[in-house]
Amino acid sequence: MSSTAKNPIFLGGDHRSGTTLLSLMLNAHPELVMGPEIDFLEPSDLGAHVLKCGELLQQDDPAVRGEGVLTADPQWHKGVQFIRQCQRFGLSIESLMTLVDSCRQSLGKEPESFAERCVLMDAIGRFQGRKVLKWGLKIQRNIVLLDQFLEVWPQAVFIHVIRDGRDVAASHVRSQWDWAYRSIEEAARGWISIVGHVALQANAQLIEVKYEDLLRNTKGCLADLLEKLSLPWDDSVLHYWEKEQPLLARPFNHPSAAAVRHPPYQKAIGRYKQHLSQEEIARFEKIAASALRQYGYTHHIPIFKEI
Repeated sequence: MSSTAKNPIFLGGDHRSGTTLLSLMLNAHPELVMGPEIDFLEPSDLGAHVLKCGELLQQDDPAVRGEGVLTADPQWHKGVQFIRQCQRFGLSIESLMTLVDSCRQSLGKEPESFAERCVLMDAIGRFQGRKVLKWGLKIQRNIVLLDQFLEVWPQAVFIHVIRDGRDVAASHVRSQWDWAYRSIEEAARGWISIVGHVALQANAQLIEVKYEDLLRNTKGCLADLLEKLSLPWDDSVLHYWEKEQPLLARPFNHPSAAAVRHPPYQKAIGRYKQHLSQEEIARFEKIAASALRQYGYTHHIPIFKEI
C-alpha cells in the first residue's frame, strides 16, 4: 500500500503510561483527530467475521451482549471488541461495516496480513479525519512494530509516551484487569520490553514524551509536541475534557475513562511510593535499573546488582 496523503500519527507506550490522556489532548485540537487504541491485529478475521459481529450487534443478539467489550459468547469477543473500539473513535457500526466491505472488495480477499489490515485502518483514519489536517491512532504496545508501520506509511510520525515503570507496575499489580501484569517481575520486564525496544531507539520519526513532563508542564510539553507535529498551538488541547470526546461518550468500560474527565493532576506522579512496598520497589529496581537511569528516574533503594 502506498503512503497516504495525510500521513498518520501513531501514539503508543506501555499500558497505564498516560497514552489515553495524551490522545484526548491531541484529539481536542481542531486540526487533528486522534483515535483511541484499536486492536486491529487481534481478530483472526477483520472481514466477514467483523461484518457478522456488526449484524449481531445491530440485532441486539444475546450472544454479543456483555459488559464493556465482552460478549456472552466468547467466539464473538475479539470482533465485537474491535467494533466497540471503533465506536470509541466516533465511528458508527454502519459506517464501519461499509468500510470493511469496501476494503474486502479492494483487496479481493479478507484482510489478513499486517499490510492488508492496515488498508482498513487507513480507510478508518481517513474517514474520521476527512475534515481535518491530520489523523492518528493509539497503537499502545504495538509501537514496537514501528518498522512494520513504516513499510505501510513511510512518512508516519510516532509518539512514545514513557512513564516511570514503578508507577506503571503499581497501576497493574493492584488492578483486576485481565490484561494487566500480575507480578512486579512481570511488570518490570514488560516495561523494559517497550521502553528499551531496539525499534524505539533513536528513530528520526519517533517523538518521546515523558508522562511526568506532561503533568508538570502541560502547556510547554504540548507546545513542543505540536510544533514537532507541524500543528499550530491551540488552547483547546489544555481543555480536552470540555470537548465532546467519542471515547468518553461511549467508553465501553475503558479503564482510563473516569480518570480523564477532568484536568490532569500531578498527584499521579510517584504513586508507587504509597502503593508498593519497599520490598516490591527494590525488586522492580533490581530488574529495571538501567532503563530507569536511561530516562532519568531516580532510584530510591540502593541497587547493587541488576538481573
